[in-house]
Amino acid sequence: MILSPEDIERLLKRFGSNNKVSRYLGFPESTLRSKIKFNREIHVSDSLKEMWALEEEVKSLKNVIENIQKAKSLKPRYIAGREDATRVVAIGDTHDQPNMDKERFTWIARHCAETRPHRIIQIGDFCSWDSVSTHEPIGSQGYAQRPSFKNDLESCEEAMRAFLKEINGLDIHMELIAGNHEDRINRFENRSPETAGSLYMQFEEICAQYRWRLHDYGHWLFVDGVGFTHVPKNIMGKPFGGQNSENSIANHATHSIVFGHTHRATFRKAPKIGINNSIEVLNLGSAMPDGYVAKYAGTATSGWSYGIFDLSIKSGHIVSHRFINMAELKEKYS
Repeated sequence: MILSPEDIERLLKRFGSNNKVSRYLGFPESTLRSKIKFNREIHVSDSLKEMWALEEEVKSLKNVIENIQKAKSLKPRYIAGREDATRVVAIGDTHDQPNMDKERFTWIARHCAETRPHRIIQIGDFCSWDSVSTHEPIGSQGYAQRPSFKNDLESCEEAMRAFLKEINGLDIHMELIAGNHEDRINRFENRSPETAGSLYMQFEEICAQYRWRLHDYGHWLFVDGVGFTHVPKNIMGKPFGGQNSENSIANHATHSIVFGHTHRATFRKAPKIGINNSIEVLNLGSAMPDGYVAKYAGTATSGWSYGIFDLSIKSGHIVSHRFINMAELKEKYS
């Protein structure tokens, strides 16, 4: 490998002294001074070239990770209210996956095209992302049957394409709040640094292509004072859980909340101290195929709901909510 006088000059700017450059290159400082004085090239080993290439790769990877960390801001986003109520079509966990029917995305989009809400909000777990799941032990039959990330991504794009086809050209804002299943991609990248920034970025690009504004997992999106998130978290940073998690959330909440995650549609109105003061908590349930139960649920009590909600939001309150079940959507829009 040959270093030109220009290469040597760049190294001097980088290290700041002849002594440091000579140690880096592995030969006496006097030799370096002589080469600089007579403006000559320097021959170094190919192993140094390989080391430089590795340094550049590490530097590039650090930049990618830093950019990802900057992008993962959890500051809430606020959308101002309207003089009249803000109408929202709120969609619970859809859990798309390869070989799962996509017709429901068409039905939901046709409902949106007919009702013309101001905003469409999908509450997360748009896809299951089983390709990057850690639930199946390596070497197990379940692990071997996982789809590839490419298959998951193609399925996601097919679902988003079917949805956009029905509302393309309509002025409706579309928001997607990532769920814990989307976060599987980030966790996989964290375990496999060589993939950092490459997998989740592909999901981000598909969302942008099909008009979904993506919000990170754990993020709060406030629409006229009502907070939307995939699942609220407790003081320990863990998702609120249990059979009656809505009650715990309502007890702790200081503002009205719309969330998903548990797949059970539930509405709670909770009184708060103050004159005529209260908040509302709405669990959207799921927008999975009617009657579908994931393998992990098995024969456990699920009580899952299948459908979407039409919401009216005004001054921090859910002033009305109407559940449209998947069977009704199918009958009307298939």
